[in-house]
Order: sequence, then C-alpha cells, then structure tokens
Amino acid sequence: MAGPTRGQEVTIRVAVDGSPKAGSMLRVTNFTATPQQDLPELDYLGQTETDYDFQHNGFHLQWEIHQEDAESIDMLDQAIANERAHLAPRPVTITVIYKYRDPAQPGRIVVYHAAKAMQGDEGFKGRKDHNTVAYTAKARRRSTLAA
Repeated sequence: MAGPTRGQEVTIRVAVDGSPKAGSMLRVTNFTATPQQDLPELDYLGQTETDYDFQHNGFHLQWEIHQEDAESIDMLDQAIANERAHLAPRPVTITVIYKYRDPAQPGRIVVYHAAKAMQGDEGFKGRKDHNTVAYTAKARRRSTLAA
C-alpha cells in the first residue's frame, strides 16, 4: 500500500490568456477546488415521494501564492486596466497535476477551463514570514486526463 497523497505530489500551474505564468505563480499553497452543486427537492402533487434534481454549476477555486516577484502585482494591474477599458476578463486556465505514490496508479491531470479569476487579500506578516496573495476563481467546466 502506497499511502495517501501529499502536497509535494500535486503541482498547480496557472495560465492567463494561454500564457503560462512563472515566478510567484509557481509558489502555490492552500489550493481548494469546490464543486458548486445543488440538490433541490421537487415535490409534485399526487406523488408520495420527493424527487431530487442534482445540479452541477461549475467549480469554485481558491489558492494562495508566496510572492517572490511582481507577477501578482502585474496581473492585478492588467485586470484593472481591462475593466476600465470595458474589456472582458482574461480567461484563466488552472491545471492540477496529480502524481500517486503507487506506481500502478496512473496520475491525473485536471484542467479547469476559462475560469474567471480575481485577486483577494495580499498579506504581510512578520519579518521572516512570506508575503502572500490569495486568489479566487470560478470555472464552469473541467476536463480530466491520464498523466
């Protein structure tokens, strides 16, 4: 038995307008992908049981980076400039690469397509702590590939 997957076996890559980001955008921590799902109950007259209607509405993504260059500052400035010019937000592609410890288990690549992303909090802590920048994104679809 190989054991559970750890963070060192998951790689996150971010691309904006098809251009892979480097520097700080490679220093991803605390990545979370939450399916946006709903299970409304439908009760119809004359029926004795409730029907459930599963609805999938995409994914809510959150991640944080350790700032080591001006990449996050430039991305925010570009997003603000696009908004002021009444341009559409630039599409963001988030790729998650999973490697498993069991050699018999092939890895997976999960790609979140055409996400709409925004920068959240930028944090400065103690003298020896990393400066952090948080991001949030919404993606309607993803695809899964074997690695």
